[in-house]
Amino acid sequence: MSLIITSSSQGLDETNQIGIARPEQYKNHMRNSLMIEKDSEIAVESVKINRLPMLDAGAGIVGNYWFGPRLTVASPLEKSIQYIIPTKNTIGRSLEPVDFADAYLNTLKEAYSLHPEINSTTIEMNTKYSAGGVFEGYEYKIPQVGAAPANLLTKDALVADPFNTNDDGTDAMTWDGTTITSQYDDQFGQIQPRAGEGGPIALNAGLFQISGLDKLDKWTCGLSRPYCFNADTEQFSGVEEVFHADMEGGLGPQSDQFYDYAAEVGDDGFLRLYHSAPTHDILATVNDLAAAPYEQRASPNGETMVMSEIIYYNNTNTAFNSSNYGNTDAGFLTNTAIDWSAKGGVIAFSVSGEKMTITLDGKVVCSPVTVNASTKGQIPKPIGQTAWKMYPTFGLWEDGDSCDIDKYMGRTESTMWNNQPENTWITKCTQPTYLPDNGSSSATEEWNPYAPSPAILPTAPAFNNARGWGHSLDCRDMFRPLALTASGPVGTTVHTYKDIVSSMISTYENIFITGRSERYMDRSIQQWQPNSGLILGFYPMGFSPLSAMGALGGGIFGASFVSAQRPSLMSQHTSFIRVPTFTHETFNFGTGNPSKILFQIPRFDNAGTETGALYYQNNDKTYVDLNNTTKLYITDLAVHVVRKNETFVEDLTGSTEIVFHVRKKK
Repeated sequence: MSLIITSSSQGLDETNQIGIARPEQYKNHMRNSLMIEKDSEIAVESVKINRLPMLDAGAGIVGNYWFGPRLTVASPLEKSIQYIIPTKNTIGRSLEPVDFADAYLNTLKEAYSLHPEINSTTIEMNTKYSAGGVFEGYEYKIPQVGAAPANLLTKDALVADPFNTNDDGTDAMTWDGTTITSQYDDQFGQIQPRAGEGGPIALNAGLFQISGLDKLDKWTCGLSRPYCFNADTEQFSGVEEVFHADMEGGLGPQSDQFYDYAAEVGDDGFLRLYHSAPTHDILATVNDLAAAPYEQRASPNGETMVMSEIIYYNNTNTAFNSSNYGNTDAGFLTNTAIDWSAKGGVIAFSVSGEKMTITLDGKVVCSPVTVNASTKGQIPKPIGQTAWKMYPTFGLWEDGDSCDIDKYMGRTESTMWNNQPENTWITKCTQPTYLPDNGSSSATEEWNPYAPSPAILPTAPAFNNARGWGHSLDCRDMFRPLALTASGPVGTTVHTYKDIVSSMISTYENIFITGRSERYMDRSIQQWQPNSGLILGFYPMGFSPLSAMGALGGGIFGASFVSAQRPSLMSQHTSFIRVPTFTHETFNFGTGNPSKILFQIPRFDNAGTETGALYYQNNDKTYVDLNNTTKLYITDLAVHVVRKNETFVEDLTGSTEIVFHVRKKK
């Protein structure tokens, strides 16, 4: 029977200085070898460690976010046009409060960079102390831009041709900074300014104005969520990935072009407006729903997205289809779409909060001014989370067709962290993309999907298990027109559009989802269930309390709030003692491998303390067989303090002292 005393500090000076032997990983040496009898077993007798008060942001800690109106019983999730913003834990370790704030700030920037009206480049996370210097928590400042956007669109902006770019990489459409021109018949493309050259259209005073369409007989143009290059397939994403839409329900000569909002003059010569909306009709002929694409199966109604016409010209005042008066200039209320040959001119899309307005020669063709159930099919749908970032998109029907962009009011990298079309909520839900780390500093030519080796760029994986999220959101009832057909559901939910008030999107809040909350997340979304309340200072609440809205210090802020209580400085992870030197074997089913772990260190010591100098006396020892059929001779003994994944703990300092008891097996 033997006691084996080990220590990470072999000197007499008991300071907190860490030398070669670290408190979580050290090795002791005996001048003369220690003999252990055959058929022995070992247990941990006692443990003394010095645990720092640190914020435990280990790999298992998850926090999610929300940007939109606060949900209530009267305004539940299914009636919103928002969804959770998940974030990956890129910290994965314990940090002291100031270092944690520095590291977590990038997480906040990444999450809120998905909305163009949040000034994600200037988000703040400030460490707060009491008058006596005691850590109290954090102050979070998440500003909205609150200013008019710039009219900026450079000739260097990338033109993404989702379907029609030639195999040799030549452009099917050209862009010179003013004019976009088709090089072939039936071309479809999207201008994607990025980094310093521009960005998505602003949702506060955003404007996309096109001229030169009067010289074209047929054309399509509008705004769309980005079409992005898929890192797995090495090609631009298809319609089903981005729009979860049916290829036969689109616009253009082949009915395969999808937009969020669009204007088109087709074969009939009339100006028609469209937005993408859910419909059941496409699947009416599908006998076996299991044969439908995944995104369609994910909908409880088996719906798919199509380009749905906005009946802006309706003047029928019936209970089912009220007149569109108030949403359209009276001159367009003829019950017939505008004859393009007689009215050709300048088309403009303007954005204010959730509202999309489409004009012709400065007159309102369609705008959500008067909103009720019967006008849902007569006005543009509200701008939801899948369309937070939209870009100019064109369908040019014939070789040589061209038009000009007179104005494009969008956001830039000056207010958007990682200003890339690939950095989009819907894109991250549906596909892996090439996304340079905070690509604000990357030039366009550094991102070329047709380069010989695009894989040299970092790959941004999609949100895991999130492929159906966009479809679930896009098919909510407020996006359905009042009347589809007898085969599909009728959309009766009326959404109150949020406009810009005092330079901010009215009632939008930045909310931290820090614990399980069925108000914001379905419990079936297991991988992204949050548990960050303790380290952010909002425990036991599932989400942050009401934030202070409005101006602060002369600037525009969408949210400014502090931790509800002091974040926990205690480890949220279990620690274990591992001894690789001995011949025993245990099993860690968490990693799926054999192990050398001997003991789980309790969270509290014998005095009930969690941080500082901790002492554990193990009065109920569990002995582990050393499996030694002969005598063992030990001169070196390694001791590790690890987490359940067998990585070293990071919150120890000073001297670690662990005593082992070895005895003959009973």
